[in-house]
Amino acid sequence: MSLADVADLWGKLQGFFQKAREMIVASIVVSPADASEILHNLSLLRVSLEDQASRKQCEVQKTKELKQEIAKLEARTRDMRVQVQE
Repeated sequence: MSLADVADLWGKLQGFFQKAREMIVASIVVSPADASEILHNLSLLRVSLEDQASRKQCEVQKTKELKQEIAKLEARTRDMRVQVQE
């Protein structure tokens, strides 16, 4: 999952939470206590998803760094092979 995918997912999640809030507020069936609990649970879910997104961003960054390091090592290996052949 790329950083752009994470950003896109985050935008969709924000829209989902906004819609969920609107539905809860507009609902006549839900009691105020239930609505409060639902909003609290949604808040906990949001925090959890933010944490996961943050971790995913770190993973994406580390993967990029590792790929760069691998490319450097491959270049060095090629240089060493050329020197040995000469």
